[in-house]
Amino acid sequence: MERQIAIRTFPTRTEAELVRGLLESAGIPAWVSTDDAGGLYPSFDLADGARVMIRESDQEAAANVLATSD
Repeated sequence: MERQIAIRTFPTRTEAELVRGLLESAGIPAWVSTDDAGGLYPSFDLADGARVMIRESDQEAAANVLATSD
């Protein structure tokens, strides 16, 4: 199994989901990892944040996508 890493962390799940969608539209599999009761409380600030996770092998491609979207 390939190592999974957080490419960015956001205060809310909503922000993280937007970035996940951006990465997925570029062909980079991504998912959100957070402790918000499975999305039940998506708009609350999260103590540990909402992490956008990717495969480690996609790190360079994901960084390029995010750099062009800033």
